[in-house]
Amino acid sequence: DRVVRAAAEVGAKIVVFAGDLVAGYPGNLQSVAYALRDTGLEFGYLEPASQLGAAELATRLHHRVVRVHSITDLEMRTVSRERALDRFMRAAREREVRLLYLRMFPSAPDDVLAGNARYVAALVDALRAQGLRVGAPQPLAPFSTPPWVLALVLLGLYGGLLWLVQ
Repeated sequence: DRVVRAAAEVGAKIVVFAGDLVAGYPGNLQSVAYALRDTGLEFGYLEPASQLGAAELATRLHHRVVRVHSITDLEMRTVSRERALDRFMRAAREREVRLLYLRMFPSAPDDVLAGNARYVAALVDALRAQGLRVGAPQPLAPFSTPPWVLALVLLGLYGGLLWLVQ
């Protein structure tokens, strides 16, 4: 609860918990969910790594989460720039991940800073080339079924039942 409120005080918009579990796990997830709602912060649901308590916290937030993709520090030591770009592009395009949590490459053949600047620029260019927006992420709109579709399904079920009875 205090961690979430402190993040809001410094101007954060999204909270991505570090480590193997989310704050409040196992016994205090409800207060973390209340704190996120009260402060207006979004929960960054980290993929592909699973954090203990993340699914339960997402449920308590009615699945109003920002999906986050990241490459671990360990992987960044061995992954190629092209592979990293491909992973982030697939996450954004195919799984509608809204936040790409970038870690920089720890080494480069020339200048580390310049190499990482080119990496970030290449990712931004690739996202825009695919028609994806670069900016402040928002959670996906909640899935909802229009009432007329539900009525149509119920009508079909009712008709099927009548047909079976005959």
